[in-house]
Amino acid sequence: MSKHQNIEQTIEQIRSIADIQDVIGRYVQLKKRGKNWFAPCPFHNEKTGSFSISPERQMFKCFGCGVGGSVINFIQKIENIEFVEALKFLSEMYNIEIQWDGKPNISNNLSQQLYDIHEVAWEYYKKSLNESKKIQKYFNKERQLSFDIISDFQLGYAPDNWQGLLNILREKKFSSKAIEESGLIISGDKGYFDRFRNRVMFSLTNERGKICGFAGRAINPNDQAKYMNSPESPIYHKSNFFYGLNKSKNFIPKIDQILVVEGYLDFLQLYQNDIKNVVAVS
Repeated sequence: MSKHQNIEQTIEQIRSIADIQDVIGRYVQLKKRGKNWFAPCPFHNEKTGSFSISPERQMFKCFGCGVGGSVINFIQKIENIEFVEALKFLSEMYNIEIQWDGKPNISNNLSQQLYDIHEVAWEYYKKSLNESKKIQKYFNKERQLSFDIISDFQLGYAPDNWQGLLNILREKKFSSKAIEESGLIISGDKGYFDRFRNRVMFSLTNERGKICGFAGRAINPNDQAKYMNSPESPIYHKSNFFYGLNKSKNFIPKIDQILVVEGYLDFLQLYQNDIKNVVAVS
């Protein structure tokens, strides 16, 4: 099968599985009128629901601003990404395995391992948070963060354990290259150990909702590094990353203004208080 045929097959597979009503319903609140669904258009400010979705045709159309197309076109515009990236986005959303040329893609395999490693790390940090009344109190009492915010933004705690995460990653048989590339494990004179220890953890989530890195804030006031971030990796590029954009991206166009803050906690407290057109720099 040619590469062109493979791509066409992938497009048709995504269109058949990624239901347009389901996808768009994750971004806007839909109301049914007759056979179609309607909503205020997410691409321009309006109070009337001129944005229409046809489940039968699997197409959308806004009669206000004129934008329209398939589910792939919608993801392109709402996420501000190219066509191929929209295919990847939807394939990940619906767990569709795509292959561009019939051959294993080593780069993609590494990227997937890195995302999997970060999910495992998040489960480790979440479990540690659930087991620590002290850190829960830090988030709830000292930082005034609600349980919903802690859960939605995947906050956690890296315990004071030198090889806690490393042992888990080894048990799960991740490749040495993927573990090294993740940046979550570092090497020293005495071997390999966890980068983040005794820190409250902030998940760095990309626009697709995938964790691509972490930031750890020191618990010990005597720690020389107040904040420690994941290093650059194949899935995390600090200069192109805004914390919280995966959540706030749907609110920014409606207000047509963006607030940029320096700290993750600053972001969370603003977002929690219904100021949602905000991001934080890394």
